Amino acid sequence: MAEMARVLRPGGYLIYVDLTFPHWLSRAGRLLGPLMSFPSIKGFESFAAREGLTKIHQRRHGIHLQAIYRKPAA
Repeated sequence: MAEMARVLRPGGYLIYVDLTFPHWLSRAGRLLGPLMSFPSIKGFESFAAREGLTKIHQRRHGIHLQAIYRKPAA
């Protein structure tokens, strides 16, 4: 995900669609091994904030997440 944010041009949009899980299950997934990943909404929102992305749209339906973020223009 960091690579997606890195290559996103200023003013560009990041469209993210994935299954998300409760934060506790996401943490448990990381204990299963370094290659496992159960993304959580909290984790994705923390990532977006660290990268300076602005939320344009977010829709949650059960464990399904659709999100659009924008990288600030230069």
